[in-house]
Amino acid sequence: MSDSLTRITSQSLSVDEALAFVADPAAGGTCVFVGTVRDHSAAGDVTGLRYEAWNELAEKRLEELATELTITWELRKVAILHRIGDLSVGEASVIIAVSAAHRPEAFKACNIASKSCGVAPMEFSAFTTSASEALFLSNMTSPGC
Repeated sequence: MSDSLTRITSQSLSVDEALAFVADPAAGGTCVFVGTVRDHSAAGDVTGLRYEAWNELAEKRLEELATELTITWELRKVAILHRIGDLSVGEASVIIAVSAAHRPEAFKACNIASKSCGVAPMEFSAFTTSASEALFLSNMTSPGC
């Protein structure tokens, strides 16, 4: 069995799936991060986000990140799930779950992953309510991480 689960998907993300994957009897700590679409940005009100990815490159980068985290923090298991497509405010855009023998390593790894998964080749655009049009905010980054 693999020690990591990484996925880029247009389907809704499941915290239960991520938690079930990282469950391990040798783990003394499990940490989960859920990034959600918020209702505002520096550019104004947000009604939703559209994520697009170069799937092969993005999946490869998420796999590399999972491997780096596992080695650096001696993790038992890692799950990194990222959405693509149109997401509404409140929807999960990324779920990161890690398990480790000790709690500090789980917290540190989850924090690093939440900051690092934005390096996957992603594009997103925010939809503002004030202009009722898509406002392109960034290229090659992921605000959900």
